[in-house]
Amino acid sequence: MGNPQAIADALGVELKAFHVSSDFLAAVGSRYEMSQNLLGDKAHTVIFDNTKLKRTVPGFKSEIRFDQGIRMAVSHMLAHPGLQVEDPEFDSWCDKVIAAVEQVRKSLL
Repeated sequence: MGNPQAIADALGVELKAFHVSSDFLAAVGSRYEMSQNLLGDKAHTVIFDNTKLKRTVPGFKSEIRFDQGIRMAVSHMLAHPGLQVEDPEFDSWCDKVIAAVEQVRKSLL
């Protein structure tokens, strides 16, 4: 997903990160087709190596850092209200997932 802190910084909000495993989201997120989106190669945190890209396109040079690109993307989205469609049902589902994980964590302490 990139750098969550850079995204929060670009939005000017405090990051309230909450880790939920991909396996758990895939198990409970069938309504949102989580298993196909989260499992497989996306389930592993990695540092991406652009060596292959550099071999394929020798003249390529990234000139925009991630944090700069995020600020540009956020600025674009904020300038286009049509890209700012809320999804209260998904937001509610996310809140329920966090509450469930917290409830299990607290019950095991």
